[in-house]
Amino acid sequence: MKIKFKRVMTTKFIAGFSLGISLLGMSAILVIGYFQIHHDPLSNQDESSSETSQEDTKTTDAEPETTVKTVAGENGAPSIVLELTPDTVAPGESATLNWEAKDADVCAASGAWSGVKNTVGNQDTGALEAAKTYTLTCTNSAGSTTVSAKIKVEEKTTSSTNSTSSSSSSSSSSSSSSSSSGGTSSGSTGGTSGSTGGTTSVAPTLTLTISPSSISDGDTASISWSLNSNVSPAPTCTASGSWSGSKSTSGNLNVSPSAGSYTYTLACSNSAGTSTKSVNLTVNAVSTCGSGGSCTSAEVAAHNTQSDCWVIVKYTASGGNGSNGQVYKLASGFFGSSGSHNGLPSAPSLTASTWCGKNISSTFNSKHSGGSRSGGGGTAIWWLTNNGNSLIGEYAGS
Repeated sequence: MKIKFKRVMTTKFIAGFSLGISLLGMSAILVIGYFQIHHDPLSNQDESSSETSQEDTKTTDAEPETTVKTVAGENGAPSIVLELTPDTVAPGESATLNWEAKDADVCAASGAWSGVKNTVGNQDTGALEAAKTYTLTCTNSAGSTTVSAKIKVEEKTTSSTNSTSSSSSSSSSSSSSSSSSGGTSSGSTGGTSGSTGGTTSVAPTLTLTISPSSISDGDTASISWSLNSNVSPAPTCTASGSWSGSKSTSGNLNVSPSAGSYTYTLACSNSAGTSTKSVNLTVNAVSTCGSGGSCTSAEVAAHNTQSDCWVIVKYTASGGNGSNGQVYKLASGFFGSSGSHNGLPSAPSLTASTWCGKNISSTFNSKHSGGSRSGGGGTAIWWLTNNGNSLIGEYAGS
């Protein structure tokens, strides 16, 4: 019996000991698993947070980008260099414009700036919130040249958390506004914004004419100009060349300048672009030859027949007849074998082909002792202004 009891006790002891060991092992596994489960997410979160922090602290040290726009003038028109530094800015930042125009008489700014500019200069744009286009038009007597450059503004960025919060807050605010005002105010504001946002900018297209393009001194020509009806926003127009100053977007102007050549240039600009046109006018001098004014060699040469004979004579006797001489009209009866000239004693033969339309001063002074020789009733000068001959006027040559 003692032996049997001992065996039973031994078996129970071994079984109890094994059970205790098993329970202890399971407890250890549960504890280790618990800490591992709660530790890993925290570790992952720390790593993610660390990566985000590292990304947020990254910076770029890129040099500012510069845009240089160069336009060479055609047919003698000005050449322009327009430089923007930088060409892209963050909201609220500014950029610098530098420009130089060669062979220009005047320059006019349009687009995001305006006014008359020096041919060389620089200007700060001021704080920028949206992209802007800067246009410069320079003009001389040969024509005009236009250059444009655009400054970009980066979009504003916010974190996704703030964006979500802002969106949620905006939704809540909108709901509150609708509740308190019945939606009238929100609806009105939204409609105005939508209308403004949908507006499309249209560059100006300029039409410029002059009629007639050639006039005589004292006459009048008319300059007319207009723009396309859908231009938007409203542009500004600046005149240069033979006229100047700000002009309306359409109109007409009568001009009556003195003799010479003229170029009228007009540039109209808005934020969408610039249109520049030029017209030319020739004003011819009016001759008063034959009506008291002086006559040129060409005008005298046009009267070269026996029935219409003009001659130029500068005589030297008795102080002469002016520094350049004078123009005389000879009567047709002055010529020929029985003409009043050829009828004079010892008079040389006078023919229309050798005298009419010409300067006969050398021959006249040689044959008539500088104009003092008399004969047949008077001096040689008397014969130029009598017997049907007459004085036309001063000679404009030398």
